[in-house]
Amino acid sequence: MQPFSFKIPLVRFDTNLLPPGARQIGTEAFKAAVITHLAAEYAAKGQTAIVIVDDEEISVVTVPATVDPLDFVMSMLQSGQIKEAIPYLEALTKAVEAAPDDGYSLRNLGALLASQHRLAEGVEYLRRAALQLPDDPQTLYGLGSALHRLGGAENDAEADRVLKSVVERFPASSVAELARQARSKLAQRNLRAQVGGRIRPDVMMYIAGALDTFEKLGPEKRKAIGVEIAMLGRSGLDINDSTQKYTLRSLPGKFSGLHLLSMMYTAFRQIDPSIDVGADFSKEYEMAEAMHTKRE
Repeated sequence: MQPFSFKIPLVRFDTNLLPPGARQIGTEAFKAAVITHLAAEYAAKGQTAIVIVDDEEISVVTVPATVDPLDFVMSMLQSGQIKEAIPYLEALTKAVEAAPDDGYSLRNLGALLASQHRLAEGVEYLRRAALQLPDDPQTLYGLGSALHRLGGAENDAEADRVLKSVVERFPASSVAELARQARSKLAQRNLRAQVGGRIRPDVMMYIAGALDTFEKLGPEKRKAIGVEIAMLGRSGLDINDSTQKYTLRSLPGKFSGLHLLSMMYTAFRQIDPSIDVGADFSKEYEMAEAMHTKRE
């Protein structure tokens, strides 16, 4: 565990990043808001921030989200750095207790609980945060991600709705791509669950058809089709709906979301197998390829 630390003079902190009622430097509301803002900012980057705000400066120490910040503090205590550890322990306490009805505080606490695998508790705080901050993409992504990790049919359905809203409402935000990836993983899990984790015959047949199509059209056309589907997929492909509602410029016909994802997987599997397209159809691909080879 290698923490990263830095300090910011209070006068250099951009108070516009804080809620309107917490912008007076030096007040308790200001200190609490700074703690929750920085903690949430680093949580979105996969890190946990331990923040101390005194009368002159802001001190920040960040550790990976996979590391319990309490472990970091305990390691300082165990190594004899008691004087240094106590202020960090008190920041942790303020981050949990400050402003229980403030959206930023709720977001921070929910993210902290989720990062410590206390997902059910984290989800409840993040739901409350989303009610207070309905236009904050980081809060919505945090809620969707925690619901996804918690699992269960109802949580999965809610997670997909929340993550979809992030992609559609905030396409240029820093968490939009993370939301797309989370939706893809969620759809994959549901896709496998429908057949008890076994091979999907429909995916295998879509891939078999794609192998035939790409063999006829050649590598350049195959690449164009794969890229076009990838671009279309940035808005999210509904792979659990069998309706043929998608069209391509590079290929005639109408396609379901699962059909397009299968074609894209096939294209990039042939172009570069190391590319992650957000779907694991390796078993279906191997069987379809065996069928294709046998016919030749």
